[in-house]
Amino acid sequence: MSSSHQQLQESSSSSPPQNGGNHGAGDNNTNHKKDNNGGEDNGRPSPDNPPMLFGRSGPEKSREGWTVFVTGIHEEAQEDDLVDVFSEFGPVKNVHISMDRKSGLARGYALVQFEIFTDAQDAINALHETEVLGKTVRVDWAFVKSTSSSSRKRRRRG
Repeated sequence: MSSSHQQLQESSSSSPPQNGGNHGAGDNNTNHKKDNNGGEDNGRPSPDNPPMLFGRSGPEKSREGWTVFVTGIHEEAQEDDLVDVFSEFGPVKNVHISMDRKSGLARGYALVQFEIFTDAQDAINALHETEVLGKTVRVDWAFVKSTSSSSRKRRRRG
């Protein structure tokens, strides 16, 4: 093996420079991302920047806000009933109860939208597996990011 080929192998097997390496020295703004609201996303949890767990999926913000999925709701539940319950955790932006067209009764699930991540998370933590209108409801995120192993494999190849 030639010495230039050996040097190339050694340099490709070494780890890339960490923050503070020669790339962009003196320019600390090159790696900053913007969050959905135009603010800086510094990787720390905030009302609009939820914590992400390594190797796990996490909540994802929809165009309308942070949406929670509520199942097990009473068939006679109305939007105002859910607004009353969920607004204890922050302003509710919107509520949609899926209704049966023939009977006019709720099908048992609803979507509740919050503007702020922490309000939605607090509602999930407090109301999951509790009684609302005499029925036990389950509350969780409606939209979840997934961590795909195939996308990680593609990045390693290239």
